[in-house]
Amino acid sequence: MTNSVPENPPSTNAGARASSLFLDSNSIPWRDSPHAGVRWKKLQFDGRTSVVLLEFEPGASYGAHRHPAGEEYWVIEGSIIDGGNSHFPDTIRRAASL
Repeated sequence: MTNSVPENPPSTNAGARASSLFLDSNSIPWRDSPHAGVRWKKLQFDGRTSVVLLEFEPGASYGAHRHPAGEEYWVIEGSIIDGGNSHFPDTIRRAASL
């Protein structure tokens, strides 16, 4: 996929400390993924790690894949089945390496 979003989208809080990052995620466009019913936004990329927002339509799935540097996600709405386990809203999962 082509990255048309800046690596660090502009902050909407100009008075914030330089070490803080504030994003207006509504200003970042959704991108289609290669998986039907899944779209995403790249919120941040520092050259090593990414922060993305994923949206799944009901019943959509994302194929098996690896995260050598680890993975972290937060279920905001609905539920997700990952590795045979169901996760529901307000679940945060952090794995060191997948």
